[in-house]
Amino acid sequence: MKSSDELAASFLDSADSHKRRSTQLKRVAGGLRTELSNAQSSGLTQSELDVLNKAAVLLESMAERYGRAASLRKSLQVKQDSLTEQCTAAMSDTFGALTAIEDKVAVIASIQSYQLRAGMVANLRDLDYYTTDALNSLAYSLAKVATDRSVSDVVLEAWAKFNEARPVLIEKHRAIIADLANTTR
Repeated sequence: MKSSDELAASFLDSADSHKRRSTQLKRVAGGLRTELSNAQSSGLTQSELDVLNKAAVLLESMAERYGRAASLRKSLQVKQDSLTEQCTAAMSDTFGALTAIEDKVAVIASIQSYQLRAGMVANLRDLDYYTTDALNSLAYSLAKVATDRSVSDVVLEAWAKFNEARPVLIEKHRAIIADLANTTR
């Protein structure tokens, strides 16, 4: 069985899902405990009662682990959210300051290029929306890297990589940029 730390480290489950699972397990264990307390009327043998008791103990142990995992996961999420906010603030002078159509297209192309390939960016409103979405995604990704490094260093490194790739991305998506330059909101 996984430890509370291992359960909390999984980004597939939220603190709320761990808490729900803990509650479900406690309810099942409670049902088994009720059955054990009514042993004389249930007609179960001693070996069956022992199995139910072992199952209840196991379920209570699992419920406790999931409860601790919920607390750990919540604290990890608070830390991740804080780092994401710090990354967003640190990006305001670099990525957040981009206003040209070609720069915004390059941002989307470098972070979530499928949105350009799928034709999701058809006008300037879409461009603004998907640029914001891409920057939010970038801040979240950089926050994961910044757990053991300085936020400003991580953002500056990403900015340098973006600036390296920007001319190539602009050239690659020149047709989309031209179409957007000819549209209105």
